[in-house]
Amino acid sequence: MAGLLERAFNSAPGKAMAGRLGLAEPPRLRRGRQLPDGPVVLASLGGSDLAVFKKSTNRDSAWKFVQWLSDPKVQVKWYSLSTDLPSVKSAWTDPALAADPKLAVFGKQLEDAKAPPATATWEQVAAAFDTEMEKVAKSGLDPAAALKTVQSKADSIGTGN
Repeated sequence: MAGLLERAFNSAPGKAMAGRLGLAEPPRLRRGRQLPDGPVVLASLGGSDLAVFKKSTNRDSAWKFVQWLSDPKVQVKWYSLSTDLPSVKSAWTDPALAADPKLAVFGKQLEDAKAPPATATWEQVAAAFDTEMEKVAKSGLDPAAALKTVQSKADSIGTGN
């Protein structure tokens, strides 16, 4: 995501918008009302996982590799090479990340972000949500109607409850 945003900000149209284009945290909501100090309920974590399989032939080496990849300094270096955002919270205190106000928005979201539910059908539900939100954004579908459709689809798919 940061790589995409970096390219957008550094593109010709992005540079033309200098000073008028930025990032912000999602709204803080509590019981449907926007409040400045409420909990962030809209940020979610995503990405990849690191794992070492039980029957791996090089389990010790694989685990050391996972530990190395999880080191904050390695995460910052990886960001400098790939623009993939660090997943280790302490990496966000590094000046290479902390000094950039655009990146700081992402780091701040980690304080309240939650992982999606660990259910086998979650991706199907997320895809249904994405489809309906695209209709809201592109076709002007009523947001309440879209959410009602998403809930109906989630109920029919099942969410492991």
